[in-house]
Parts: sequence; C-alpha cells; structure tokens
Amino acid sequence: MRALLVPAVCALLFGWGFLTHRSQVFPYGVVLSLAVATGLSEPDLPPARGAGAQESEPRLEALAVLESLPYIDSLPAERPEDRGVMRHDASRVSPGMNFYNMTRKSRAILMDMTGQIVHEWHYSTEGRGAWHHAELLDDGGILVVAQDASVMRLDRDSNLTWVYEARAHHDLWVGAD
Repeated sequence: MRALLVPAVCALLFGWGFLTHRSQVFPYGVVLSLAVATGLSEPDLPPARGAGAQESEPRLEALAVLESLPYIDSLPAERPEDRGVMRHDASRVSPGMNFYNMTRKSRAILMDMTGQIVHEWHYSTEGRGAWHHAELLDDGGILVVAQDASVMRLDRDSNLTWVYEARAHHDLWVGAD
C-alpha cells in the first residue's frame, strides 16, 4: 500500500505544480516573489529584444511602477523627462497629499496628487546617519530618525528644533503629547 501511496502523492504534487505554473494560480505569485527576492529568478517582465530595441508597453508600465516608489530616490533617471507622475487617473486615487522621505538625500517632500512639490524639508545629518524615517507633524514640522544616531525635530522651515541622541532605528510613533 505504501509503495503505491508515495508515487501517487508525488504525481499529484507534480501535477499541481505544473498546473500552478501553467495557469499562474496560487501559489504561483508567492513562489515567483520568493524566487525574485532571493535572486533565483528575474522579475516577470516581457524581455526587450536586441540592442537598442524599443521597450514593450507592459515592460515600461512595470518599470514605471517600480520607479515611482519613493525609496528608489537614489537612482538617477535615464531620461530626465520620465520623472514625476507619468499618468494620473483622478477617479482611482484618494484625494490628498503624499509625504515622502528620501533616505540618502536627507530630505522629505510633501506633494500633491499631480506630483507637484508643495513643501520640502532638508537638513544635513552628516555624522548622524541617514534619514531612515520621517514623520509629518500637525504644525508642519517633522520628526526624523537618523539611523542609529538620533531623533531630530525640524520646524516647517527645516530649522533644527531639538536632537535626542539615541540609537534610533527604523520607525517612530507620534503620541498626543
């Protein structure tokens, strides 16, 4: 009985794996994400063909999504005209502002839904670590976590209000007080 059970389970698992890959159903996305994250596979983007070939529309869209992430700020754009909001569908977004922290540039920006910068904060943290996280305050100031060095408060004009020297890292929470 056991001699038949093991091959039957193996055949069932093989068939499920084949169908999962072919139909791209669960757990295809999970396995692909793990493979890409660990470097075992390239992202699932249509390939550009040949030297100087035009990029395909799905590939350009996928790259645009990746490049729109605020933490990709340290990578230069190949074409400066491709920066900012590329397409804005007002019917698919919530109204409001977006607050971004640029880690390596020690900078934070507040932008509207069209990609226009409304306000910017900057302060050199040389010797204090990179801006690992920033939090916008109600009065227009910000709290900044300088990685493994301090927590700083800047007013709305980027003036340093205070510094708390501590091995702060990753995140902070703003309480009522």
